[in-house]
Amino acid sequence: MAVRLLMNGLNGNFMQRALRGTVGWLIRLSLASAIISGPAKGTPMVETEVARFTVGEVVIHRTGGDDPFADEVWLVARKPDGSERRVPAFYDGDDVWRVRLAPDQVGRWTCRVEPSEGIRRMTGLLNAARGTFQCVPSGPEARGGVEIDPDHLHHFRYQDGTPYFLLGYECDWLFALDMNHPDTKPMVGFLDTLARFSFNYLVVQAYAHDTSWSPGHSDPYDVGPPALFAWEGTNEKPDHARLNLAYWRAYDRMVQALDARGITTQIMFKVFNKMVTWPDKGSLEDDRFWRYVVARYQAYNVAWNLAKEAWYDKDLAYWNNRAALIRACDAHGRLICIHDWNVPGMEVDFLTEQQHTHWHEHILAERSRAEHPVVNIEYGYEDGSIRTYNVAQSADEVRRRTWLIVLAGGYPVYYFNPTAWDVIKHEEVPPGYAQMGLVRQVMASLPFAEMEPHDELAEGAYCLAKPGRAYLLYQEKRGPVVLTIKGKGAFAVEWIDLGAGHRLRGDSVEAGRPRLAPPDSLKSGDALLVVRQVPLSD
Repeated sequence: MAVRLLMNGLNGNFMQRALRGTVGWLIRLSLASAIISGPAKGTPMVETEVARFTVGEVVIHRTGGDDPFADEVWLVARKPDGSERRVPAFYDGDDVWRVRLAPDQVGRWTCRVEPSEGIRRMTGLLNAARGTFQCVPSGPEARGGVEIDPDHLHHFRYQDGTPYFLLGYECDWLFALDMNHPDTKPMVGFLDTLARFSFNYLVVQAYAHDTSWSPGHSDPYDVGPPALFAWEGTNEKPDHARLNLAYWRAYDRMVQALDARGITTQIMFKVFNKMVTWPDKGSLEDDRFWRYVVARYQAYNVAWNLAKEAWYDKDLAYWNNRAALIRACDAHGRLICIHDWNVPGMEVDFLTEQQHTHWHEHILAERSRAEHPVVNIEYGYEDGSIRTYNVAQSADEVRRRTWLIVLAGGYPVYYFNPTAWDVIKHEEVPPGYAQMGLVRQVMASLPFAEMEPHDELAEGAYCLAKPGRAYLLYQEKRGPVVLTIKGKGAFAVEWIDLGAGHRLRGDSVEAGRPRLAPPDSLKSGDALLVVRQVPLSD
C-alpha cells in the first residue's frame, strides 16, 4: 500500500514509501492554507510556509479498524533547534485523524507520523511518512499562548514575551449558543462585543448539561440542555467509548472564533453540579475523553482547568493524575489550573479561586503562599434584565470587588448573571462591560508585571506600586491620600472617576509624602489615582 504525504496541491519536500499491511493509510500534511504533495521526478522542491504561532493541521487518512477512538497516532515534529514535539492525533470521522500544531520557532521543521505500537504490529508500519515545512515570522497579532512570566512569577505573558493582563469572562455554556440557535448563530456577534470591551480570557465548560436553578428550556435564552451531547448516545444513556463528532466540530468553531479575536479559552474539563453523566472516574473512557480534548485544542491559545468547584471530589491523587495526563499529551505546554480546591500538593501552574468576601486580603494571602498568578474566577454576579441564578450584585459593587482584587496583584474573571450559566442573553450590554474594559486599559498603561502590593505606602487607599516609578491607588470612598513616594524628580498625578470613566489630571508632585486631594469634579464614591514618574528631559 502507498503511504503519502500530501499538502493542498503545491509541490513539497516529502517522501513516499510503499508499505504492506492489512490497514490502508493515506497521510496528508495540511498546514495553514496550503497542501503540499510529493513531487514528480525532476520537479523542484517547494516548501509550504506556516506563520509562527498559527495553527496548522496534519490530516491522516486510514481505512479499517474497529474502534478509531482507541487508536493512538502521533506526529513527531523536529524544530529548527533540533528539539522535538510529539503531538497526538484525534479522530474526526470518515477514516480521518487530525494533528494540530502551532510552530513556535522560525525556520525549517521536519515531521513524521508515528503510529502506536499496536498499529505498527497490525500494519507493519514503522515510519508512515515524513515531510518538512518552513515556519516564518508572523504579524504582531500572533503572540502565542499564555504562559507564566519567568521574571515575574505572579503574572502571565504571551510566548513572544509580551505581558498579558488577564481580564476574564465566564460563560459556561457558550459552546451551546449556536447549537441551540442554528438559524441566527449569535455567538460571533456576542464575542465581538466581548472583544470590544477588552475581555481577553473566557472560561467555558468542555461540557455542561443543565442547572437546578433554571431547569430545562425555561426561557427563550436557555441553552441547557444543549442541542448536542459530547458523547454518542444521550446524557441519560451515554456511550462514553465514542465521542460525538458533531458536538466537537461545533466546539471547534467556538475555540477558533475566540482564538481569532485574541481571547484565551480556559476549558474546564469537569463540573459536578451541572447534571452531567460523566465517564467513571479513572476508567479507560475517562482517559479517552481527557486525551481527546487535549489533542483537539492544545494548538490554540487555551488554558486547562481540571474542574469547576473541584472540592466536590477531594481526591488529590486523581486530580494530579489528570494533570499528568494532560502534560503527557499536550506538546504545546499550555497552563493547567483547578477551580476552588487549591491544596498543598496540587500540581497545577496557577491558582483559580472562588472568593466572595475579603477579596483583597485573600489574594494577598494566596500570593504569599505560592509564587503563581492568582485568579479569582467567581467573586460577584452583575445583575441584568433577567436573573437566572438568585444571587446578583450591582455593577458598582462588582467594580469595587474587581479593583480590590487587582490592587492585591490578582486577576479578575467577571460574571454577568444573564450570560454566566445556561441562560445566555447575548445581546444585553450591561454597565459592567465598560467598567471591566477600563480595568484592562488602565493596567495596560502601567508596568503591572513589575508592580507589587504596597498598601503600607498609602494612607487612605490601597496601593499597587513599582516604588520610584509608578503607583496605582484605589479608594473605596472619596478622600485625600497621603502617599510615600520614593525616588527623585517630579511625578504626574491622574485621578480616574470610576463611575463615569472620566480622567482628571492633578498637579504634579515631588518625591516624599505628598497629600493628594481629589478634585471637586470627582463624583463617584470610589476612584483610582495613578502617579507616575515624569521622564527626565534630555
